[in-house]
Amino acid sequence: MGCDVSSRAMHIEVIEAMSANSFINALRRFFAVRGPAKQIRSDCGSNFVSASRELEMDNTSPSFNNVEKYPSTESCTWVFNPPHGSHMGGAWERMIGIACHILDCMLLEHKKSHLTHKVMITPMAEVAAVMNARPLILVSSDPELPLILTPAMLLTLKTGSTPPPPRPKL
Repeated sequence: MGCDVSSRAMHIEVIEAMSANSFINALRRFFAVRGPAKQIRSDCGSNFVSASRELEMDNTSPSFNNVEKYPSTESCTWVFNPPHGSHMGGAWERMIGIACHILDCMLLEHKKSHLTHKVMITPMAEVAAVMNARPLILVSSDPELPLILTPAMLLTLKTGSTPPPPRPKL
């Protein structure tokens, strides 16, 4: 899950394993869809630490001579929270909690045995859409100003949203 700390926009990728390779592929998809990032912030999860070493983006390797040059060509840096410092990820840790709550509500009636990787892609995209539709500023009570600024508006440069199609049973 990615959170743009300036716009509070969310991007969620479903990965098959908690490995460095799975994360690197998700990061490449993120950059392909959203554009390059200037900074990546994360906890010290082993998949993140391994990925930063594999991409040669860790603090011990100032040169970027890896085959995977995509992050480094855009001067992308990686900042890790201190170990056991999840409280230091304030904004994105809160967004993770909100995403879990939305997902819990969506999957309340479904058994976990039916939740495969392919099945989870759609609900997670819907969770990101719900989170990106939340207002960023106070909603005006003035009927002449019905526009509500949301992260989705900043991502798509479009006002309003189309309702989602009816959801089939998982």
